[in-house]
Amino acid sequence: MARDYARQRKEAPRRTHTNNSRGLPGWLWALCGLTLGLGIAAIVFIVYRPVESPAVVQGPPSRPVATPTPGPVVPPRQESRFKFYDGLAKAQVRPNEDAYKVEPPPPAAEDTSRYVIQAGSFRARDDAERRKANIALLGFESTIKQVDLLDRGTVYRVQVGPDMSRDAAEKAMRQLADNDIDSFATRAGG
Repeated sequence: MARDYARQRKEAPRRTHTNNSRGLPGWLWALCGLTLGLGIAAIVFIVYRPVESPAVVQGPPSRPVATPTPGPVVPPRQESRFKFYDGLAKAQVRPNEDAYKVEPPPPAAEDTSRYVIQAGSFRARDDAERRKANIALLGFESTIKQVDLLDRGTVYRVQVGPDMSRDAAEKAMRQLADNDIDSFATRAGG
């Protein structure tokens, strides 16, 4: 395709602005304002600062010191309309010691109850068997008890024991908890 270069218009070169039409940058104005403010503050401080007087060392007074003149006359103290303040200051209150005596509780009878620990309740028998095996590895004897719940179906409870004292149950529960097995104790037969 041929072009006609004779008829082509020459575009005027674009002119760039050499002067900044926006003025001075903002940070420069802030610096000028800060400098002006500090200058005014320095002038005010110099002009209005308190004059420090040199410390004067005085010797003993050469003449006797005059007695001070009495100050303003204070009116007499009005009598308080409340009398119990004076009564409380003079009264000596003694508590009734018999009312605060606490009798020591009777010695606790030895707990002869037997406990069973429940270490899980599962819908699937396989899960209950798995928990029973984990408990056996810890050295405890456990059983699986099948319970039919009326509205929720059949569950398999893993119980540790047969019967344990309270101390033995607490010790076993601590050991189960250390091995991430949640458990709780119930009284046997209940």
